[in-house]
This record gives sequence, structure tokens and C-alpha cells, in this order.
Amino acid sequence: MPGAYEYVLQRRCELEAEMAMQADLSIPSVLEDDYDEAVWEREKAARVAALMDERGVAHGRC
Repeated sequence: MPGAYEYVLQRRCELEAEMAMQADLSIPSVLEDDYDEAVWEREKAARVAALMDERGVAHGRC
């Protein structure tokens, strides 16, 4: 099941990215007026892609 490994790794990267973003004080709080969910999702997707690339998934090295 080559897809199972990639799926689990992607979920782990998503969790790591979300935890890192929550710890990042430059990300606005959900309670603030200037909170933009679309920006949050784009930044999360970028972090996940970077983590996946770092682990070699994007290049088929897994």
C-alpha cells in the first residue's frame, strides 16, 4: 500500500504545521477581527508542502 504511507505522513505533516502555526505569535488569533481563515489555510498548506518535500514524498523518495 504505497498510498497509505503517504497519507499518514501527510496527516502528520498537517498536524506539525498546525501546531507550529499555533505557536507562531505572528498568526492572528481566531478571536481577533483581522483573522482570515483563507490566509491560515494557505499558510498551513505551504507548511505541509514544505514538510512533505523535506521528507521526500513529493519526489517519490519514500
